[in-house]
Amino acid sequence: MQVLNRLKMQLSNQKYFTDEQYIQFLTENNLSAADEYNKPTMQKQLLFTAIDVPEAVTNLFY
Repeated sequence: MQVLNRLKMQLSNQKYFTDEQYIQFLTENNLSAADEYNKPTMQKQLLFTAIDVPEAVTNLFY
């Protein structure tokens, strides 16, 4: 499974942003969207990314 798809699964497949924006979030956390997800080496960065998304959604309203 690709990292981008794993992020979407982590976010319950909710469409908060476009794929391009999700890719930017992943890049900011040193992940490549096209790479195959590897839990032992990528889980921490993916969880940081998953936290960044709702924080960004919240900032849209303030």
